[in-house]
Amino acid sequence: NVLPGQGRYHNPVLKDSQNWEDGQKGGKVYPGFSADVIMEESLKWLEGRDPHKPFMIMTHFKATHEPFDYPDRYKELFKNDTFPEPVSLLEFNPAQSDRKFEGQILEILAERWRKASNNNNSVYPDLPFDTSGMDSVQIRKKTYQKLVRDFLRSAAAIDDNIGKMLDYLDEKGLSENTVVIYTADQGYLLGEHGMFDKRMFLEESARMPFVIRYPPEVPSGD
Repeated sequence: NVLPGQGRYHNPVLKDSQNWEDGQKGGKVYPGFSADVIMEESLKWLEGRDPHKPFMIMTHFKATHEPFDYPDRYKELFKNDTFPEPVSLLEFNPAQSDRKFEGQILEILAERWRKASNNNNSVYPDLPFDTSGMDSVQIRKKTYQKLVRDFLRSAAAIDDNIGKMLDYLDEKGLSENTVVIYTADQGYLLGEHGMFDKRMFLEESARMPFVIRYPPEVPSGD
């Protein structure tokens, strides 16, 4: 099962060998939030496997890709929190980080949110986004807070679904004999150097999450 293109967060379409059509055609709609749907299908696959053979499964989530959406159960998460700002958040001059061009600065994201607000676009969560009367520093700070809040809400859906996978392995007595690897395709800028996204080879975007659980060989916490 794969998501066509970037896929969608709510009621995703998944395509398999039986209903495949190129482009945005084909596939089947699965009701629910994408991370929940993908884990549910992963657990179904695990339950239906031949228990006498080794297995490998790769579970890929759409989250936390832009537009950083999240399930309704997390719409209040961090609602009243203010997140610490990176020291380079107010880096407005590209030369400060030795780069030659602006990159994906937070103002690009702010403009997308404003346009989506004016067009009643439902792709981005937690709109409208209004920066009327704000100066450049205030706009950047407000954009940063929304980005991190949306991002962490989206990531929370990954966290609880990974928990479902680990619980399943525990319940089936498979934890001691299963290697679990959590990783991603890149790091991400969350306000560092005044940017978001990953298309800039700076330290933050070069760092990838990489966690292994295999109790017989990898001590917990190492």
